[in-house]
Amino acid sequence: MGVIYKHPSKVNQKTVNNHPVLSTAQGGLIYTDRKVIDIWNAAATDPSLTTGVPFPTNQERDIFAQAVLGCLVEAGLLQRQSDEQHPSPKIAGPSGFLVSVIIVCHNSLDWLKICLPSLKAQQYSPIETILVDNASEEKALEWLQDYHPDVQLYRLDQPGSLASAINFGITKASGEYFLLLNPDTQLEPDSISEMVGVVLKHSNCAAVAAKLKFLWAPSFLNGLGNYVGGISWGTDSALGHLDLGQFDHWKVLPSACFAAALIPTTAWKDIGELDEGFPMYYEDSEWCYRARLMGYQVLAAPGAVIFHAFSGQKTTSAASSIEPLKLRRVAYGRLRFVSLLLDQSALIRFLFAYFLEDFLRIIVALFSGRWSHLSAHIKAWSDFRQSLSEIRKSRQAIQARRKIDDRELLSTQRQVPVPLIRHGYPLLTSDVIENEYLPLILSGKTKALPEVLPVAPDSQEFTKDIRRKSWVKRLMRIWQVEGLTAMLHRFSRLVEWHLMRY
Repeated sequence: MGVIYKHPSKVNQKTVNNHPVLSTAQGGLIYTDRKVIDIWNAAATDPSLTTGVPFPTNQERDIFAQAVLGCLVEAGLLQRQSDEQHPSPKIAGPSGFLVSVIIVCHNSLDWLKICLPSLKAQQYSPIETILVDNASEEKALEWLQDYHPDVQLYRLDQPGSLASAINFGITKASGEYFLLLNPDTQLEPDSISEMVGVVLKHSNCAAVAAKLKFLWAPSFLNGLGNYVGGISWGTDSALGHLDLGQFDHWKVLPSACFAAALIPTTAWKDIGELDEGFPMYYEDSEWCYRARLMGYQVLAAPGAVIFHAFSGQKTTSAASSIEPLKLRRVAYGRLRFVSLLLDQSALIRFLFAYFLEDFLRIIVALFSGRWSHLSAHIKAWSDFRQSLSEIRKSRQAIQARRKIDDRELLSTQRQVPVPLIRHGYPLLTSDVIENEYLPLILSGKTKALPEVLPVAPDSQEFTKDIRRKSWVKRLMRIWQVEGLTAMLHRFSRLVEWHLMRY
């Protein structure tokens, strides 16, 4: 008898900007297309889809449909009626080393009501929690005293940079390890145990990155670390990918996202504090790349799953244009980042690319009348020029401790896949399933999916055939199925991804 499917509660088909999407039970959105929607609709009503062979006359359509069903189930958008949840027993992790959790918050009381209970439910001990209130308007002290009296609260009278607030919090910590944590996160019970377990195996570890998943789409990756490339902004690694276990073999990362990162106290003291010259953004990447420049490693802990609201977004409204203040900060941040870390030849190449990109953005802002964005770019370069003297001094100190060249520093990010995200939401389209996930599934690089039939003798050749499809053919198919706008978006992200990895 075949598998019977049903649509989970609160998962519905919607349309956003004339594009089909599926809502998650947690209130998020997943971008998809009509092919996937057709299979999703048929899965709960069409018996032919329950046999595992929905298209018996064509091998490619057959395997594709199976992969769609499997991915929909793994995404939480479809449910097998025969599924029974049998959580695997958790093996107790290491304990005994004090972990100081540092949380910097600003008007984050609603998020803390999710984050702090998940900290209290950790299997690991001992833990101390230090909350740095970065001049919030709301009053969290009374709530903390009632529900979390063990939390140490330090209130800053004037709002400062994220880097300065984290540095302050660490001065109040007494643990052998620091866990830097965003308030808009929710930890699995074994998250800290998994991270400590990784760091204990490596003496030259600077930081351990957790596997971040979207709080509102918990089957999709917010990222496993992050990286900075020669174009665009720094971004999370594997952003928007459905978590099928395909990245669980990652060991070494370009950088850790400090939304959830564990740092040994000894490494922090040797590498130094966060650079408070970053008003916000890039401070975590700069610290991690600096650490690697000095001979340390940044490691992955894929078993440490932490859910993240991603930019503090709690609603399902897609992000439109980047806010001018954030634009000014990220445009300045990447200039400061490369000026501190890269050698002369790479520095010139990156700065020239950033200049061209910003110049084009200024032209676009000029012709579209977005004066605030035009001003933000100009102010970012002005900020950079004014801070050059201070940057040179910091650069000299960092470069004096360099142990690896830029080729090695930047090589790690070549493993990072293209982001699968649109308007801030993950992509689960027929193209993504067929060309990104299906080859991995067939080659055994993911968890096993019951929908996909056992590997046939010629399946390796079939997998190669899928991989051989040129991007021109892929883009044309995206145009046919999803429309011109989707095709142009995917093409621009592909070009951006290729340029960012070097």
